[in-house]
Amino acid sequence: MVRLVASNGDRCGGVVVSAPALSLEYSRFASPAAIAPHLHLVGLTLLAVVLPRLTVTTLLPARLSRFLAALGTTSALFSIALYYALVLIGLRSWGRVLSWDLFTSYLQQLPDLAASLGIAFVPALVVAVILYLGLFAAVFLYLRKYDWINPFSRRVSKSTIGALLICGVALVAIQVAEFLSLRWTLQSEPVSLTLFPVEASRAFEGNAIDLLSAEKLGRENDTARSAYRVDPSAEKRNLILIVVDALRPDHLGPYAYPRATTPHLDALDAAGRIRKLTNVHASCGDSACGLLGLASSRFVHEFSDRPFVLQEVLKRYGYRVHMILSGDHTNFYDLKKIYGPVDSYYDGADARAYYKNNDQLVLDRLATFPAWDGAPTMMQFHLMSAHVARKHRNMPPVFAPEVNYILPGDILSWASRSSNAATTNFYDNGVLEADRIIDQLLKMLETKNYLRNSLVVITADHGESLGEFGLFAHANSVHEQVLKIPLLMLAYGYSPARPVGRRAFPSQVDIAPTILAEFGMPAPENWSGRPLQETAGPEFTYFKEHSEAGLLDHRDAGHVWKYWTNSRTREEFAFDLSVDADESRNAIATVPAALASEWRQRILRTLSAEPPRD
Repeated sequence: MVRLVASNGDRCGGVVVSAPALSLEYSRFASPAAIAPHLHLVGLTLLAVVLPRLTVTTLLPARLSRFLAALGTTSALFSIALYYALVLIGLRSWGRVLSWDLFTSYLQQLPDLAASLGIAFVPALVVAVILYLGLFAAVFLYLRKYDWINPFSRRVSKSTIGALLICGVALVAIQVAEFLSLRWTLQSEPVSLTLFPVEASRAFEGNAIDLLSAEKLGRENDTARSAYRVDPSAEKRNLILIVVDALRPDHLGPYAYPRATTPHLDALDAAGRIRKLTNVHASCGDSACGLLGLASSRFVHEFSDRPFVLQEVLKRYGYRVHMILSGDHTNFYDLKKIYGPVDSYYDGADARAYYKNNDQLVLDRLATFPAWDGAPTMMQFHLMSAHVARKHRNMPPVFAPEVNYILPGDILSWASRSSNAATTNFYDNGVLEADRIIDQLLKMLETKNYLRNSLVVITADHGESLGEFGLFAHANSVHEQVLKIPLLMLAYGYSPARPVGRRAFPSQVDIAPTILAEFGMPAPENWSGRPLQETAGPEFTYFKEHSEAGLLDHRDAGHVWKYWTNSRTREEFAFDLSVDADESRNAIATVPAALASEWRQRILRTLSAEPPRD
């Protein structure tokens, strides 16, 4: 769930789009409308610092009042600087301002978080204390020489100071009340977005859901709910859905990765148990919209606050639905709400004894479940072992040396990144751990009889950049490394009636309808995905990440085009994935003008929240 960029990487010669309308979608978080309200809050904060100083100066001796003034001013400045740093980290990493809930959630586990990032907590804390003390000394010396409050308080009567204090406190109270009522979330004022993140248009790691279009799409979901009819002849098999955060297919043994990163999956594959699908593309490059796209079978521009999700469909068939998730989905973009009412929900926010991204919490939670009683059951697991912010393991790595690539380039040695060997080792060690967790999950489920008649689906919310195009981690591009995800299907206790995988370049939104088709259940009428048991697929599928939005054109199976445009820079890119899977040459200049124009118009409609018409 992290976006990191460390590069001046070549973008394959992007061509500037001539259509000015493509600049319609620009960053909400760079909006000029945020400047005035934010400066208003900054001024209010400064006033709130000055008022206590007037009181302290009037009542206490000069030296003590100066000390307390320096302490208060330093704390205020240090907090503001820290907040701005967190805002920049949030915008850089997730495309949004860090929410207060997420901040406090990880603050409680700061040592574990620092360890997962490869940062020594105690030395970092010492550095922070030194910086604070240095700032305190500078403020104290400044106040001793240039302080204007003390001379002012000596020249003005106490009654005047009292009147100023009363007026100042009243003004601050009025302004705070105004802030709480206005909540400048729609202007993208950062403090408002921190304190009231849900009241803005729903922002999924930089992919904002406009409230008006979301309401229209929400009504469409409500219509689909009303129209959906349960098929009484459906096979109510158990569903085990395992989503591994940031898992790349080309680093897995079943997809011919030469390293032994997945010995347990390799054994299942060698035994002929796995149906693996290739060239599956996520609908975005981050967790928030990837998980929503997976659950709702909708592309990013089709998201709403009332999605008709897979979990809800299965509940209509009498399924018990259990969510067991590593990572804090409760406070991360409010992901918990997208799944709707379920029978049980457990994620990193509930696991007080663990670091939130420790997959052991998933195993321990499953261990508390009773043996299967015959009722149809869906279990969804989310694993963080392959994620850049995973739990640090206190044992020698299998692939060494390793370097966590979450650190920015000015901290992480560029020598270790030049060949990407150490960062790739770090990632592969995470994949190896994810394979171990998956093996333990399946063994535990088998012991508890949940695999007696079940479908196991192993996939990812998105991929991961490991230095390609100068990028690391995810939520930073729409390149293949970030969009391509694995899709492994295992049938336990039954033989699938229909094969899957006969379509080139399927989409993440196809996974939910494929699961329902495996059970003989119809998909909701408003889902965009199509079952992979069907040979015929859509002519276009879509993807988006931040300012980059694009499509796959499937109309010619021998030449599947990938097109995207950057609405900020107006660059556009086109790759024939059938012959250039590595996106090594931007072929937009060779695309016929009429075809390029059609692509642009389709993307324009997605940017304006108008669903494309096939």
